[in-house]
Amino acid sequence: MRCNFPQKNVDFSVLADKIRDFFEEKGFKAIIKNDASRVFISVELEGLTLKERKVADVILESNADDSVTVVFGSDVNSAPVRMSPFLSLFGGGFLTLKSLKYSEMLERLEKDFWDFVDVLMSSL
Repeated sequence: MRCNFPQKNVDFSVLADKIRDFFEEKGFKAIIKNDASRVFISVELEGLTLKERKVADVILESNADDSVTVVFGSDVNSAPVRMSPFLSLFGGGFLTLKSLKYSEMLERLEKDFWDFVDVLMSSL
């Protein structure tokens, strides 16, 4: 999801640090990477394999009109959900349940993130 905050000329390092703190309070690991006009924040779960570790990406962009664009992107792996009837026949129902729980966790995380960003951007 992408959201534009008009007329918000903010310091990206402060904004990125506050977003990183938000994810770390939720138990995730957030890695900040700076670019010329963008800040990338990679959100990961610790203790999992490299393939399962990545949860979401947050991108902060500065626009020409001094507005800030915040992008939250996540890859929800829904293959076990789509194949649930087939997987259940072979005892793979736990994969469907695991995928559904992961999807619900991502939905809650994204909702909490946007609530946090709305309050954060209104206070800047």
